[in-house]
Formats: sequence, structure tokens, C-alpha cells
Amino acid sequence: MTFKKYLFYLILFVYVIVVNSVSAASKNRTPYISYLYPAGGQAGTEFELIIGGQFINQTKFVQFNTPKITVESVTVIPRTRGLNGYDRKAFINRLITRFGGEVPDKRKIPRVDKKGVKVDLDIPKEFLSERLKEYSPFYLTYLLRELKLRKSPSQALDTRLLVKLKIAKDLTPGKYYLQLKNSDLNFKFQKNKAKNYRKLNKNVASNKIMFVVDNVNEINELTQTYQINTKSFNLDRKLELIDKNSVVNGRIIDGEVDEYKFSAKQGEKVALKVMARELMPFIGDGVPGWFQPVIGVKDMLTQKELAFADDFQNNPDPTLIFTAPYDGDFIVYIRDAIYRGREDFVYRLKIGKFAVVDGIYPRGGYQFDSNSTLNLEGIFLAKKTVEIDNEKLHEGINVINVAGNEIKFHISKYFNVDAKNSNLTFTNAYKVNFPVAIDGRIATKRHHHFYKFFGEKGQDICLDAFAKRLNSPLDSVLRIYDKNGDIIAMNDDFKRANIGLNTHHSDSFIELKLPYSGDYYIEIFDVAKAGGKNYSYRLELKPKIYDFDAIINSAYHVAVAETNLPFTINFRHYFADSKGKYFEVRPKNKDIKIHANKIEVGVKERTLTISIPQKFARKKMLLDFEVNLFNENGKKLASKDVIIGQKMMQAFIWYHWLPIGEFSVNVLPKRGGYPLLSWQRSSVIFSKNSNEATLMIKNKAKKFTSKKVFFVIEDGPKGIKIKNSKILNDGDIQLTLEANKDFDRKAKFHKNIIVSVNRHITYYRPIRKSKKKEENSKSSANDNEAKNQNSQGKSEVGKTTKKEKVEATQRIYVLEALEVK
Repeated sequence: MTFKKYLFYLILFVYVIVVNSVSAASKNRTPYISYLYPAGGQAGTEFELIIGGQFINQTKFVQFNTPKITVESVTVIPRTRGLNGYDRKAFINRLITRFGGEVPDKRKIPRVDKKGVKVDLDIPKEFLSERLKEYSPFYLTYLLRELKLRKSPSQALDTRLLVKLKIAKDLTPGKYYLQLKNSDLNFKFQKNKAKNYRKLNKNVASNKIMFVVDNVNEINELTQTYQINTKSFNLDRKLELIDKNSVVNGRIIDGEVDEYKFSAKQGEKVALKVMARELMPFIGDGVPGWFQPVIGVKDMLTQKELAFADDFQNNPDPTLIFTAPYDGDFIVYIRDAIYRGREDFVYRLKIGKFAVVDGIYPRGGYQFDSNSTLNLEGIFLAKKTVEIDNEKLHEGINVINVAGNEIKFHISKYFNVDAKNSNLTFTNAYKVNFPVAIDGRIATKRHHHFYKFFGEKGQDICLDAFAKRLNSPLDSVLRIYDKNGDIIAMNDDFKRANIGLNTHHSDSFIELKLPYSGDYYIEIFDVAKAGGKNYSYRLELKPKIYDFDAIINSAYHVAVAETNLPFTINFRHYFADSKGKYFEVRPKNKDIKIHANKIEVGVKERTLTISIPQKFARKKMLLDFEVNLFNENGKKLASKDVIIGQKMMQAFIWYHWLPIGEFSVNVLPKRGGYPLLSWQRSSVIFSKNSNEATLMIKNKAKKFTSKKVFFVIEDGPKGIKIKNSKILNDGDIQLTLEANKDFDRKAKFHKNIIVSVNRHITYYRPIRKSKKKEENSKSSANDNEAKNQNSQGKSEVGKTTKKEKVEATQRIYVLEALEVK
């Protein structure tokens, strides 16, 4: 294949993906938040926030995952996308007048055309209204800056909301999450009101996005570095001195470079930390799929660059420790690495003397020790050691806060040893007992560490390196040698699930059945032969066990008490273990009932249902789940907490699960006259000689007829459909399922069947007015049809009848998950 042909197919492939993703998003019209600007605020302050995204104007409620952030008002920002140059100039003139400036005659736009006919400007009414006087300088500066840009916002960013919010003074600094919804717990159901049925089932919510709260002074780029020049009609940049121990909120648009001024004395150290990738980890329609910021410090007078940083260890968000060479003012700049820019390239730049941890040792601790002592490396640290309470942590990787820095700390159930960097040669290998968790550090370049252990013939072992997953810069390589010094196993990178910000799976893993009884040797080193005080690792030598991750989407959920709420759990399997046979998913809240929660090992995705008691009605519940692995005799082999996350796309192709940590459910009260239905048995079995299976549904509510309800399979294995349903004299229901040729009888496992109860509803809606459209001669048939409709008194063009009758179907109930065997 020639290069031109290869390039053609590559472009065609990307084009198809983009078109399909855009069309799917337009069809579903699910609200999506692309950015917050500013992306955080100071505790105890009130300010305005802009939310940008797609289809977000259909939501009504802005909610945070803390009651200490309250929303004062929400306003839809008029779109500037699509305004022509004439309309843009007209609106800019109005903004200049709003700020007290005068528009020169040569800049004024006439109200009449060349023939003297009055012209109506095609500007949104919101722009022409007197409300311009009510807008804040922040909002007006934002609009003017947008109108002065050459490019209009992209389709994915063209809807904006202006939110006024207030942060409580006693709110603990940290990361919180914002979400847009179209309903809240105050929704009151009114019986026999079709519009309320529709409202309940149109519970739309956006993705969740991070909002950072700090306790230092917050500065906004718009109000701090821009001023409106009423003479030149421009936004002039100004360099004002930034106080140290402040956070600057800004964004990079159209490849610009943002600059801020700060002062320092000779020898003084100043920390400059950027938060950008954390705020919006993945961008679906951009390459490489995120904003890649770089920062530098320049001399104020000569513009000579004095310091530069493009990342911080494994983190693409840079942190720079600047030491002033002399007394004076300096400029810190921030830009994209390849000079890109767009509305969602939002950042937070922290300047001052705050603690920065750039190294920890050890990287983990023993589960059965009461505490662990952590040695810290960095700057502006109050102390060099910290005690970690192991009893408050779970087995595996934990995220803890140390001196204002997020640290990943690994807890192991295997006994811990520290090699003390004395095992640098094959002959000096550090002897360990199987199983074990080893702490080590490649302190010097080109160093290799060696370990020695005794193993039995036929024993299944695993060797698991933790470095990148713990934010260590070490890119590990593992080797296992036999007693003769020959390599019998080796691994560099081991692919795991795309969870969190990790896009490079550089941690090593080896699975091996030992060929003989005797001594074996382990080697670990950095693939680039690098080393240093930060190149620490954890190495687990353990028996072969089944390793997996279980993930639930943290989407917005609304449940009616005593009814069933479906949700999907995803599994990521890493290596097999013949002893593990099935999983069992359990909610940690014992009041929550879960149905058909036993899942065979190997399943990648399964839909389950839960029901919530009436006592939680009109409350918001945060649910946690755990997954236990059992063998065929019912003995528990392993247990893991379910990861609550949301799925994000990176660069058109890759998908990542971003941990959110919150499965929230708004519980509405049970509605009167609601059919309470349940299966009389929990599984469907198709016999070898039959394609049909009969199920009985028990009805605990009032009787109803088949004319009022019908049943639909919402999710289930391929090839199964509902053949018929029959309501018996006592109100119970007999459901017949039919399996066709697409149903795989030989499969070891199937999806659960989720069946919903639906009914026909009738409601009346107003007919909106429509403008008459001109049609060419080719559409004469359509014209004749329209005339016939008008003659019959139906929806005449330009006029409306009051209401029209609409027949629709409404889901009123979801049966609990049903296993298929």
C-alpha cells in the first residue's frame, strides 16, 4: 500500500468516527459539560462561573456534591456562534456604550441600508435588551473577548450557562464535582397527569466535572489581565503584580500565551503549579486528547527565559520550583506545548510558598501493621516524615492527602521487606521468603536490583511491579532467572484497564509456573537506565490469584422507592485463575436489595437491578458496592471495592474510566396505584427440545387489564423476545419468552433479562407556530398536500390550533434482573 493510499484510508477512518460520534450525540442530545471557567474558587466567596458544553441549556439545576456550595442563579448565555461580521460590530458597539465609552462616527453602523430602508440587525434579543446594564464586568468582558476572536466556538462548546454561586467559608479545600440535571428531589408526582409521567422519565443529567476549592486568594484572568479600550475597541492586556500564595484561573484560546507578573528576592524559592489535565482529563475531539500546558519564567526587562517546565514526573501538568537569581519582578507564562488553543483549555496556576512533595519512600505498607512511616522529599515541607494509619486504608492502591498533595499509597496483605539498596549484583541478591511485598528505590542511574527466593516445582507465582500506578517515574522491567543464570521469564509493560489519568501502562507483570524446586532470581530496573531519589517501587511476589477491576457508571440515577433501578457493571480481567468461578456484587448499604447479582467469571458486562425502601424517599443516597470472588464450593477467594466512574473518550478512539467515587440516587416516593410486580423464580431455563419458556409474574397491587399495560425486554441476550403475555384472574401475569436461531444455547453465560412494564398514555400539547417556507417548483406535490390539510382546518401555516392529541407509550416499572441459564 502506497503512502498516499494509506493516508487516504486514515483520513476516511477518522472522518467516519467523527461523523458517527457527532450524529449520535446530536440524536441523543445528552447534555455534556466540556469545561468550567473558572474551574474553582476560594472558600467564603461569591462569584460567577461559566459552564460550557453541548446541549446543556435543556437542564435546569446546577448541583454540587456538597451542600456548602449553593447556586444563586442560572442564566443561559446567548450564542455568538454564527453571527456575521456586521452583527458582531453592532454588538461590540453596544458593549462599548455599556462601559461608558463612545463609538466614533466612522465605527458606527447605520440603521438603514443604501436605499434608506430600515435594517433589523440579526442579533439575539438578549444582546439588544436593556439587561446589558445588569451584567457584571466579568461576563461582559467574557462576551467581548469572544466576539473579538476570529473563530467561533465549536459545536461541542457552543452552549454556555452563567452561574452565580456561593462557597461556604467552612468548606474544606479539595476537589468537588458539579453536575447539571433537569429535575431534583422536589419533584411532586400528580396522579393522572401525563406531563408528569414524561417529566419523571426524562431525567436528564450531564457528566460530572471537577471543581476545586482552595483557601488562598483566587484571581480571574479576565478581570485581572484585561481592560476594555473604548478607543480601539480591543481588550488590552495589562501586567499587574500577582500576590504570592494566590491561584490564577485562566484558559488558553487560539494559541495565546498568558503572562502574569510576580516579585521575588535573590535566592528566594517560589513554587508554580499548574492544574489543567486534572480538571478536564480527556478531550474526545482533540489530539492528543488533552490540554498539554507548559510554563516558564522570564526576566521582566530582557524577556530572557530563566526557567521552564513541561511536566512533573509522570504528571503532564507541570510544577516548577523557581529560585530568583536577583531581586526584581519576573514574568511567569503558560501556554500549550504546541501552541494550540480552545475554550476548554482551562487551567489553575498556583503561585507561592506551598508544600510540594516530589518523592516518597516507601510507596506502601503492611495491611496488618497499625501504621506506616512515610519519608517525604520536596520543598516547603513542615516535616520530613508522616505517620500513615494503615487501619483506615484498604488493600491495594489508596489516595491520601499529605501536606496538601495527593499521594498514592499501596497496602499489601503480604509481609513487607526493605532491601536497603544493597542488592546491586546477581551474587548479592537480597533473599526474600515467598510471598512478600518488597520496597525498593533505584537511587542511581544504571542500577539494577536483584532478589532471591525459593520455589516449589509446579507452583504458580505472580510478580507484580507497582511504580507508574503509584506516580513513580520508574518505567520498570522485570526478569526471572533460574539457578544457572538463564532468563526464564521477562516483561516490560503489562496492559491493564484504562482507569484514571494513566495512558501508558509501564508497570511490569509476570505470571509463571515454576519448572523445578529450588532458588530463583528476580531482577528489576528502569528501561531507560534512569534513577534517582524519586525512582521508588513496590514489588509483590505472590501466589497466582484472579485479578480484576469492577466499574459502575456514576451517571445520574432517579429511583422510585420500592421499585427497581437498573444499572450496568463492567469487568476488566487481567489473568485467569481456574479456582475462581463466579462473582457476587453486594451493596454496602444493607437496606438496598440487589437482584441476580451472581456473575460468572469471564463476563465483561452485566446489567443488575436494585430496589430502595420507602424510608429513603425524597433523599439523595450515595451507594457503594463490593465484588467478591468465589470458587465452585462457595469459598471467598478475593474481594474488591467497585470503582464508581464515568467513561470518557480520548482523541476520537480510546476510552477511559475516570473515577468519580459517587453513585448517587435521588429517591422519589412510591406512587399510589403502582403495580408491584416480581418474578416467581429468578431464572429462565430453555429446555433442549423447546424454544419457549413460561414465566410467572406475581402482582401485589390492584388488578389491571392487558389493555393498560404491555411488556418490553429492555436488555438481555441476543435472540430472546416476548411472544405473548396473559393476565390471569387473580391478577398474576403469565409471560412467554421465545428463543430464535440467534440465541446461543451453548454459551456458558448470558446477559440478565431486564423487562419493563409499559402503558399507553394520551396527552394534549400545544402546536407551535411555524413560519411559512418558500418551496421550489419540484415540491408541488407537498404544496398540494399542505393545501388539503389547511382546507380541513388542520395546523394552518402561520396559525395554530390550541392543542393536539398525542398517543405515546410510557415506562412505568422495571422488573428485577432475571438470570438466563
